[in-house]
Amino acid sequence: MKKTVLVSGGAGFIGSHVTVELIEAGYDVVVADNFSNCDLTCFNGVKMITGRDDIPLVEMDFCDAEAVKKIFADYPIDAVIHFAAFKAVGESVAGRAGEGRLQRAVLLFRHRVRRARGRSRHGEDAA
Repeated sequence: MKKTVLVSGGAGFIGSHVTVELIEAGYDVVVADNFSNCDLTCFNGVKMITGRDDIPLVEMDFCDAEAVKKIFADYPIDAVIHFAAFKAVGESVAGRAGEGRLQRAVLLFRHRVRRARGRSRHGEDAA
């Protein structure tokens, strides 16, 4: 059974290159991005290079807890490679009351991956 990798920020320059490599290495990939720093150009390039039109693309913000829950419910994600960020570090870590955007996203990912792993170890559906 193929492993599925979620590439956050996967429609951007670096994420799109990693997505190509993952697909060519035999992984299923789910690309998610909020398109705040990119457009569909790189993602369309991924489809052209890989010859695949069936790559899931989810437009979402990783600081939205409900969106994170939904993507983990909708896809059997085994691993996450996190590239979703703003171009300037200060923008990525700035947030509400000392809680940075990046920190919130990473904590949400960690929680969802741990829950999915625990369920799969016990033979339960990972959704």
